[in-house]
Amino acid sequence: MEIEFRRLNGTRAGYIDGIDVKDANGGKVGYINKEEIRDSFGNRVGYLNGNEIRDNQGNRKAYINGNEIRDSLGNKIGGYAVSSAAQIQMAAAALLLFNLENQSNNDLSDEVDSKNISRNTEDGFEINAGVYAESVKHPNDTLECSVSSTVDRMYEGVTAADFKDYRQGEAEARRNRALADAAELRRIQKEKEEAHKILHSNALLFEKAEKGDIESMYKSAILYTQWPLKDTNLEGTGINAVSGETKGLKFLEKAGKKGYIPAMLTLANSQYQNHQYDAAIKWYEKAAKKGNVDAQYKLGHIYYCAKQHIKKAFEWYAKAEKQGHQGAHEALESSKRLYPRIYYRVLKRW
Repeated sequence: MEIEFRRLNGTRAGYIDGIDVKDANGGKVGYINKEEIRDSFGNRVGYLNGNEIRDNQGNRKAYINGNEIRDSLGNKIGGYAVSSAAQIQMAAAALLLFNLENQSNNDLSDEVDSKNISRNTEDGFEINAGVYAESVKHPNDTLECSVSSTVDRMYEGVTAADFKDYRQGEAEARRNRALADAAELRRIQKEKEEAHKILHSNALLFEKAEKGDIESMYKSAILYTQWPLKDTNLEGTGINAVSGETKGLKFLEKAGKKGYIPAMLTLANSQYQNHQYDAAIKWYEKAAKKGNVDAQYKLGHIYYCAKQHIKKAFEWYAKAEKQGHQGAHEALESSKRLYPRIYYRVLKRW
């Protein structure tokens, strides 16, 4: 449903089509995104705050008063043909946005032939020539400007230089966004090229991994879970897409379940770093029971620091110490002063 807003003389100033704000001729001048008001370039120019319309600095520019839309000074600047509060706010926001867009699209050269600054919209409505126009001299400008006693009084004190700076700022912002987009495209392209090289040069390795070779699965998993394959879409599209990281983790789990210790440790270390201690313990224990000293030490550390299970911590530290792990020995020596009874009961050292 279209929501239109009109000027004081009853002429149509513009309308809202969905979230788009359009002028009377149907030209898009901006849009409303939830509570934000944005111009046609996507730049935020204001926001909705209850029944108020505010600019980016939080200054009140317009508000709803009964059946009227008024500027910050209380002057009526328009009416509306809608009923709900949400639609009223949208109409007020659209009116503000309409005015701002008109200001940014006009020729605001420093050289002004006339003493009156006029900014005309596409549909012929001259904002500065309001229904009751009066001559007002801006404090910071030598030009005498014709300012409407209705619509434009909210912009009183704004000079031609101010409008020029605003327009230049908008242009610079658009250039910066274009440069950032170009840089991002180059980064994505480079990532795709590097991913293609790795996939091509390791095609045989990946093929062996698919056939179930344990060592190949582990080596493939390491490649898949690192840049540039980590976030690369390898299979499917949409919600069924499989990234390199997802595929790599599946290979690690398959290799780990087949008893490949490096895969077990890689999974456990990753889960430990993410504070997923229960999942890490599962893989560390599998490796530790196969005699891996690093897994035994890690289990001692998790039980001591994260789980606060001192007895189990000492048991795993002791197993690692028997295999010559210096870290486990130092952990036991420093802990026996804090927990002497558990230390002597578990290790039977007197």
